[in-house]
Amino acid sequence: GTLLWSNAGTTGSITVTTGGAYTVTQTSGGCTSVAGSATAAPLAIPSTPAVTVVNNCGNSVLSTTAPGTLLWSNAGTTGSITVTTGGAYTVTQTSGGCTSVAGSATAAPLVIPSVSLGTITSPMCINNPSVTLVGNPSGGIYSGTGVTGGNFNPSVAGSGTFTLTYNYTAVNTCSASATQSVTVDLCTGVTESTSNLVSVYPNPANDLINIVLDASLINNTRIEIYDGIGKLVASEKVNNESTTININSFENGIYTLRVISSNKQIVSRVVKN
Repeated sequence: GTLLWSNAGTTGSITVTTGGAYTVTQTSGGCTSVAGSATAAPLAIPSTPAVTVVNNCGNSVLSTTAPGTLLWSNAGTTGSITVTTGGAYTVTQTSGGCTSVAGSATAAPLVIPSVSLGTITSPMCINNPSVTLVGNPSGGIYSGTGVTGGNFNPSVAGSGTFTLTYNYTAVNTCSASATQSVTVDLCTGVTESTSNLVSVYPNPANDLINIVLDASLINNTRIEIYDGIGKLVASEKVNNESTTININSFENGIYTLRVISSNKQIVSRVVKN
């Protein structure tokens, strides 16, 4: 028949968003039926999830505390996702068979700087001059055995293979580092401290060390002492075969003694104990 619903609808079905009783009559041949009725109880749609973002170096963490079954736009289903690509991400929650409107947030991971350390020719001789280190971008910090400021001193490092590191921190607080290995050899022309040209005693020492040089070394000679991180802690020009240096104020540890004359460089280790 001709239908009339209590909300004025006239079709075979009506869609309502408000719960309650609804009625419908049919009219046929000029006569109208008793009203039929039913009660509507729409299921509640979950609220839109609220999303928070924490942008870290190289990634962003997006989180929600929504209680339903979650589905992120990257297919994640947990309360938080970690992404490495910036952009908008959405999440819906499903509860009682109903799915919410999607909540969204924009990820913007902080950029990790690209860092490099210029190559040092290796192997190098222990008596080679200091090498200036070149890190890119500039403004970072150099570290490693034999490194002082932005220079690598092979005579301070001694013979062996060492790892040099350059660490750079960008204005966004993200940092990265680059490393390289360098090998230092004794090479021809460098006399080891085990020879009789240099004598250091006592060693280990507590306050005074005596340095006795062969007469062949007394020619515009300088004695330098470096600490474990390559810092020059003592320097003295000598013209005599015997020299005494006070190391009482030094911290306990291993120091590098460098004897530099016009025709030789000799490296030795001194222990302050």
